[in-house]
Amino acid sequence: DNVHFVHKMDEEKINQIKTILAGSNFPKYPKIDKVGVFVGNLPYTYTEKEIGDLFGEYGITNIALVRDPEGLSKGFAFLECASLEDASLMIQEMHYFYTDAQRKLTVRLSTPAVNSGPREDSGDKPRSSSNSGGGSGGGGERRFAGSGSGERGPPRQAWKPQR
Repeated sequence: DNVHFVHKMDEEKINQIKTILAGSNFPKYPKIDKVGVFVGNLPYTYTEKEIGDLFGEYGITNIALVRDPEGLSKGFAFLECASLEDASLMIQEMHYFYTDAQRKLTVRLSTPAVNSGPREDSGDKPRSSSNSGGGSGGGGERRFAGSGSGERGPPRQAWKPQR
């Protein structure tokens, strides 16, 4: 029969099971906190493979290239790093990295979306095409991200696409 019985365990048996579980590597696969990184201003021709080739040495574990409904790249992606150290090094070395003569990457820690639902247009304010509104400071020196020697050393972990 498919009848399962639950037996009442005494305190000794419960303590014995607790001891066994405490001595084992439980959970077998510990939870690893992954770190999300936003990469913007990517060339529209880049695929997950090119992004993986560019960022693979930083221990990335996942790439989510954002695409429009037709499947074309929107020019930004979210990467997942195995550790905060790898993510910090990637940001330090790749922020403002030139992918070509005109494009400098934006690389920063990603923040979770506050409202992940669809956007609602309030409709009370007409949209204006003029630039009347706050300004952005900017300023500061823009530089090539890297040590200047052009060499980065051997990759830490090769990225392979999941299929």
